[in-house]
Amino acid sequence: MKDIAKISAEMEISVLDIKLALGIPLALCTAGTRDAAWDAFEEAEHDSEEEVAAIQQYLELCTTVGQVKKALANFGSETTLERICFARLNELLAEKAAAATTVTEAQLVYASCPINGPAADVAIRKIYELFPE
Repeated sequence: MKDIAKISAEMEISVLDIKLALGIPLALCTAGTRDAAWDAFEEAEHDSEEEVAAIQQYLELCTTVGQVKKALANFGSETTLERICFARLNELLAEKAAAATTVTEAQLVYASCPINGPAADVAIRKIYELFPE
């Protein structure tokens, strides 16, 4: 395996971002509820693996777009945590788009999608599929 710390230093990309992009496991958070995961997040050291693991667990426990958007509102733009939130937001929106049964439902999901996100593509395909001949 390549030296992540060296790549991080030379390319000015955080070690956490590299590990996330490569799918390298981080610290483990086993919180069973959103509240417990949020508490673990708040107790973790800033920019630590534990902080990221806690927010990932929190987001996994989120079942609605609104819950993820609420978490997203707590983070500055262009942060690792914001990126993790957008990934979960896209997952939930893609699921919602795939489950749409009318053009209107798919259109409403599309309107909620981050611009050029993968969920937008799912919503567009669903609109195309459901659009009358």
